[in-house]
Amino acid sequence: IYVNGMLMMPNNIDTTKSDYALLPPDDSFIPALEEANGANYFDPNTGHLYLIVTGPSTIEIKTQPIVVLKLGMTVPIENFFEENVVANLAGLLGIDPANIRVTNIVREGSTRRKK
Repeated sequence: IYVNGMLMMPNNIDTTKSDYALLPPDDSFIPALEEANGANYFDPNTGHLYLIVTGPSTIEIKTQPIVVLKLGMTVPIENFFEENVVANLAGLLGIDPANIRVTNIVREGSTRRKK
């Protein structure tokens, strides 16, 4: 979000990091009506952008396509392919296992030849 060409940081910016990082989604980041023009918060869970618009300023909303990965699970590689490969992969990516389709899984050390 830009107000008169100047970047307005979102309400959930993590100020403890030197790089651009956001805090986990929470309704407490939704801007109050009393906040400054351009105060904003995008909730990735709902897809809603909350934005305060007041006064004659020009507000630009710039978007870009991104892929967000959620990593928080560790599995030793020898256990990853044993059972529940779909559940393991879904847990690693932070997505619903129903969104994964299995086509053909071949373990790296497999002696099976490609035809």
